[in-house]
Amino acid sequence: MNILQLRSDFGDCGPGTQPLEIAKRLRDRGHTVVFASSGGAMVSEIEAQGFRHVTIASLAVRARDPVSTLRNVRALASVMRANDIQAVHGHNAASTLCALAAARLTGRFDARVFQSVRGLETRGTHRWRNWIYRANYARYFAVAQFTKNWLLELGVREDNIVVTYNGVDLGRFDPKAAHPDIRKELGIPKDALVLAHVGAFSGWKGQDVLVRAIEALLPKFPKVVALLVGTGDRPFEDAKRIAGELRVADRVVFAGYRRDIPAIQAAADVYCQPSTQGEMFPNAILEAMAMGNPWVGSDLSGLGELTDGGQAGLVSSPGDLDALVANLTRVLADSDLRLRMGRAARAFVEREFSIDRVVDRIEGAYTDSRRRP
Repeated sequence: MNILQLRSDFGDCGPGTQPLEIAKRLRDRGHTVVFASSGGAMVSEIEAQGFRHVTIASLAVRARDPVSTLRNVRALASVMRANDIQAVHGHNAASTLCALAAARLTGRFDARVFQSVRGLETRGTHRWRNWIYRANYARYFAVAQFTKNWLLELGVREDNIVVTYNGVDLGRFDPKAAHPDIRKELGIPKDALVLAHVGAFSGWKGQDVLVRAIEALLPKFPKVVALLVGTGDRPFEDAKRIAGELRVADRVVFAGYRRDIPAIQAAADVYCQPSTQGEMFPNAILEAMAMGNPWVGSDLSGLGELTDGGQAGLVSSPGDLDALVANLTRVLADSDLRLRMGRAARAFVEREFSIDRVVDRIEGAYTDSRRRP
């Protein structure tokens, strides 16, 4: 099958990296995969992996206007014809809508346009934006049961939704493999209790909450360290300021942007995701679990589905610092519990969230669509 992976841009984040992982597995199974977007940090990696990427500048988020939309439809129709595309897999709603129009223009692809839904508008003042899912006639890949339930509430037909989840490469994230000593590189003592967090400083991933938790944990756990991986503008500076004001700057490591995430997770004792909004099903938690790390975070959107009923992770209400600290205390105080939860986390990922299992679900949906009238 010839498949088009499509997004407004392929940035270096879950929605940008996951399509490449999916494409590599699809190619291994004999499919041909082409990418199209306006660009992004992942394009060089996509091309380095041997995939063709078609740049359509008008797909950019900043170019969303009627003229750009018409250009997108024409350009995508051309890509579909030139590559004999049989399935389009969109990774955001705006580009998928353009693909649907292009599919109708070609006259061949109406039942074979898909969209992975990795985010819905959760802010009360902005939920009107979710109308796009009512107008979109793609078949949806929901990244969590929570996502599917919300799509159903929006009026999407249940037979048009497949829960695929996100997937992680178990070969790359292997706790038994040798990894560089990140603790030594970053000056973190060997006997430290490391709480890792990976993600952009977007203002809602909770790095500031984790810094505040460090202050609360220090009296009982004087060797605790927060390892924060990612960059940002004002939220990054805010987190550093808070660490200074609370006098815990020496217990918080700001590692900046890094791609060696398996080594980061290998250096961690516990992963912490205290997001306050905006999450749906973060890859960073899956990667931590794959490395055999228990996790503690917010009961937000689909995150609770990653706890395996409390066997692999613990969640509390977003922004509830006391509850977060209580869960972290429980895990940090008991090394046997950390070990059991870490093993359960790895086993849970192996059962449900390996990239191969996810691609099984996606490929099955592609194939099923070909049998539809």
